[in-house]
Amino acid sequence: MSKYQTQRTKKVAIPAYLLFLVFCLFSCGKQTEQRQVSLIGLPITTINETSLGAGRGVSYSFEENVSEEMWAYLEELEEEGSLIDAIYRHQYISAYSPGFQSVISAEGDGNAYKNDADKPYSVIVAAITVTEVVGETDLVTEIGQHITTNIKADVDEVLALHPGYTPKEKATITIAFASGAERERMDIRPGKRYLIYGENYTDFEAELKVLVADIKKCDAKDVDLSGYAGLSYEEDKPREYCNYNSYSPALLYGKTDHIHLKDGTPMELPMQERVLDAFLTPLEPDTDVDAFLESAEGAVWRTAIQQCNIQFSCMMVIGTDCVESVYNFHQSESELVEGRFFTADEYEKGKQVCLISAENAAKTGLCVGDSLMLGFYRGADDQFHIRDYNLEHRNLLTQPFSAKIGFEGEKTYEIVGIYKQTDLWAQKSQPAFKANTVFVPNASLVGMECYTDRSDLLCTVVVADGKGDELFNTLAENGFPQDALSLYGKAK
Repeated sequence: MSKYQTQRTKKVAIPAYLLFLVFCLFSCGKQTEQRQVSLIGLPITTINETSLGAGRGVSYSFEENVSEEMWAYLEELEEEGSLIDAIYRHQYISAYSPGFQSVISAEGDGNAYKNDADKPYSVIVAAITVTEVVGETDLVTEIGQHITTNIKADVDEVLALHPGYTPKEKATITIAFASGAERERMDIRPGKRYLIYGENYTDFEAELKVLVADIKKCDAKDVDLSGYAGLSYEEDKPREYCNYNSYSPALLYGKTDHIHLKDGTPMELPMQERVLDAFLTPLEPDTDVDAFLESAEGAVWRTAIQQCNIQFSCMMVIGTDCVESVYNFHQSESELVEGRFFTADEYEKGKQVCLISAENAAKTGLCVGDSLMLGFYRGADDQFHIRDYNLEHRNLLTQPFSAKIGFEGEKTYEIVGIYKQTDLWAQKSQPAFKANTVFVPNASLVGMECYTDRSDLLCTVVVADGKGDELFNTLAENGFPQDALSLYGKAK
């Protein structure tokens, strides 16, 4: 044993009876035993797809299979207690924390990269020079006419990009204009310089490697793309490219979506009051980007850069009255690796305590016992987490931050536990959450306008142990469909 280890041992030595006393006192004050949840039922939600006509795409609507009458009956069974132990309604809101570092799939091993999984962190602000106009498409959709222009460009300077991405020298960009007049004003042609705000940033090299690796059944890091350049860019080298989309805010003007309050009441807020006007601004050939950003005309771009940087430190916050009932924890796809779950007292009194992911803890340098300040917000589209994920996969997402809307309020939480997810970027047919998710007691979110519903994403029915068949039989006897709930036993 080294001298340092011997001295350290002597320094912290405590009599065994004192250790036992401290343990007993701590155990009495903190009841941290994990709740035992054997069987859960998740409401089934049907996704309806409706064609908007030739060339206009589709729209989606969500229909809960559990009727209001059935919910009332399930709540009666919960109160009676023999078949249902509890019905938990989880809440959803997004938050920003200074210094918090979100993680994206682009930072994982090569096979983990999934562009869709990185929303809403896949935004970019850059200065570009157009090298080629590839083509245009005139479309008419449910939000009106718009012209899509595809370009290739040199990336002169990246002003905002998630640090998990590797900046690229070239880009292929799809730009959506609200009208032909707007397109004419922008005068898109080779040699022109622009500031551009983009979404759905994709590293083409990483995406192509995943595609080839899936075909060859190998690791993406072992894929050599030297023979694949012609798949998309003719003689261009795919490793030099990124691609993303840029949408005119005018496409949304006149459109009014709903922000849903905690009780489900919709509140109308025009999109003009939610979305920044940063889109595409022409620059003169000799314009200094830094000088432009300091000018009055550059004010909206300064805000756009700030909005992106805030987004990179945002997370999804799930309020719950029983973490152990959440599908991922119940199925052991997420497990506590350090610290503890919440106590009954913390749930009841809404103590400001939280669980964070091991990935966020490692990247940000956070530990159990540290404080985490959360600035809560509602995004430009509070239905983003429902509408904008792959409809074949049940994955919640952090909301896009809106500098126009700002924050609702802030609270400081103590980190009491760290959890690890077994397959962080998998897209599944079961409800799931991604990295950058923080769990808190429901009651700690009082005063925040959270979203909730009775879908399988945000509602869990805890069935009494061994009572699954009896519950289904009881539902059938009372005229309720048995296929409105999916039952899941506790994963071993």
